[in-house]
Amino acid sequence: KIVLLVLLCLAFCLTVVHSSTVHTFPLIKTYVPPEHPFNFLGVRSYKAQTSTSNETISGNIIPQGIYWIEVQIGTPLQTFQLALDTGSQNLLVPDANCKGCHSQFSGSYDPNKSSTSSPVPCGTDFICKCTANNTCNYLDVYLTCNLTAPDQRCTTEGALYHDVFTLGGLMADTVFGTIQVQSANFQQFFFIDGVIGFVPYLDSNFGGVSTFQRLVDAGLVENQFGICLNAFKGGILTLGGADPSLYEGDFQYSPMSPVTSRAYQSPLESLYVGQQESIDSRNDNMVIDSGTNVLLLPTPLYQPLINQFNAELCPNFTVEGVCDGGGLFNGSCYNYSESEVLLFPNVTIALSGAVLTISGEQYLIRNSSESNLYCFGILNSGHGGYAIIGDVVMQKYYTLFDVANRRMGWALVNPANC
Repeated sequence: KIVLLVLLCLAFCLTVVHSSTVHTFPLIKTYVPPEHPFNFLGVRSYKAQTSTSNETISGNIIPQGIYWIEVQIGTPLQTFQLALDTGSQNLLVPDANCKGCHSQFSGSYDPNKSSTSSPVPCGTDFICKCTANNTCNYLDVYLTCNLTAPDQRCTTEGALYHDVFTLGGLMADTVFGTIQVQSANFQQFFFIDGVIGFVPYLDSNFGGVSTFQRLVDAGLVENQFGICLNAFKGGILTLGGADPSLYEGDFQYSPMSPVTSRAYQSPLESLYVGQQESIDSRNDNMVIDSGTNVLLLPTPLYQPLINQFNAELCPNFTVEGVCDGGGLFNGSCYNYSESEVLLFPNVTIALSGAVLTISGEQYLIRNSSESNLYCFGILNSGHGGYAIIGDVVMQKYYTLFDVANRRMGWALVNPANC
């Protein structure tokens, strides 16, 4: 999910602990049941726990696996399960009286129960909607929040508060939004509480910084974090650097977008299927977004890619859904054996400085934990849409967000440890 309009956070940091060591937390993946009405290639997000060992979710992968991290806010701590989102900056948690929030959320913020909480007043450095009580309200608008319709917008709005937050035992001050009103189509928030964005600075119309950046600015961690994803049992978030036990071989590095960018991006040089010729990249940048579980391409990239699948495979490819009308590429899902999945060609995404390759094992996503029903995990974001590297690509690579050196690191995941 990419934030289109964010009116959130600007505050100062409170240093509680000082450390430059690497902090590693397990990511837990929540599964949406197959009968859920929105169970189609949904949005993944993540969750970090304060324990130091990996934890495994029972069951098999299905499209709406949600990666989330556990974050505490307030004094005493109030705990929330929040989407780990490298496509936004803001920290949002449900208000106790939220309208539109789903009943499954595990926690809601009560400012009256925190001795360190205070509402953000109007007339400060914040740009916000001023209420009758002279306090600040925000409005956020998201894309790719509902991947049954990737170009659909979802909204949250509510009050801004200042309080302390804790992630993995590290604490700092922050300003965050409480979700008082949430649009009904916000698919990502069906089974989790909210979101914690990891884009450092400019994704907020308040000119604020992300919670991770607050930890960096407080001197608690180095300005790097790594993510490894396991399609069946969550993954691991590493704060402050890379964990060598989670990847194999060496990193490839692609340049990170300018510091003025609102997202983590790397320049796209070429894109192609199998042995086909490279598709014109149109000088696009690829957004790297852990909050989107598919590979999203705008129509000028998506349609040539589908044409290349047909040119690479047809007319002799006998696996159902491709040469017999192409239903796989139009939203239909099919029962495939493991050997049939292996017959699908690789897709190559050549970034500046790094070449990423995914096979059918990555871009064909199992739509049920109890069957071999697969859906196509590369979707069209429409004309003018975003090009987004989501979890179907990230699950193959340990992804290092090396903000300090303005680069993205890509190394093969060590499946034994992730």
